Amino acid sequence: MSSLSVVTGFQEGCRGAEIDPSKGPVVVGVSGGCDSMVLASLMVEAGFDVRVAHVNHGLRAASMAEEDLVRKWSQAQDVPFHTLGPPDVQPPQTGKQAWARELRYAFFQRVARACAAQAIAVAHHADDLLETILLNLGRGTGPAGLIGMATSRAVTNQSGIRLVRPLLSVPGKRLYSYARSVGLTWMHDASNDSQEYTRNSIRAELGAMAETDLMEFRQAGVLLSQRVHALRQHMVYALQDAPYLD
Repeated sequence: MSSLSVVTGFQEGCRGAEIDPSKGPVVVGVSGGCDSMVLASLMVEAGFDVRVAHVNHGLRAASMAEEDLVRKWSQAQDVPFHTLGPPDVQPPQTGKQAWARELRYAFFQRVARACAAQAIAVAHHADDLLETILLNLGRGTGPAGLIGMATSRAVTNQSGIRLVRPLLSVPGKRLYSYARSVGLTWMHDASNDSQEYTRNSIRAELGAMAETDLMEFRQAGVLLSQRVHALRQHMVYALQDAPYLD
């Protein structure tokens, strides 16, 4: 996939998520990693009114450097920068991943409400989608778990704010190639290398596959997700308020 294909995948993802520069601001969650830096860059290049939101969880020595990187990039792009971090957050002793996720999305929603954003955009890509499907299968998922991640969904049932993933069809490896081709700077999150987390173990196993096999496996995962999601949408439409199909 060339840089042009990354842009095309992003554009198709925006159409699928029904976001458009004419519809108002978009809050982009930017950690400072390659994926989110690419997403923010693509959003700016596409003419979106971007509002960068960054959460410094204070969990690693590099946290302040990541915040500084995202702030400086935002300033260079003349993009509003919103941050939450120490000493405003206090990590728990256990369950740090779930805590960090809840903290991020709660903050993103606050920023989105403040600027009347059309959506919150995050940088999950095709490899993240495949990993999530495999995680769900390992836990004994039902059909809904085969969707893995949706291109667009409500952040919570009560919020009314949409979470969108415009890069969901783009392989992660291609995002790195794109970032290098346009001269982006990013930071590597060392916690992604830890085998303490199941997702990282799955990622390592996928990374050990032959590139052609991984490509076919990834494409199958994306197609499965899209088809199960489409089936679910058709069923919701067909059922509406009825308890069962005719």
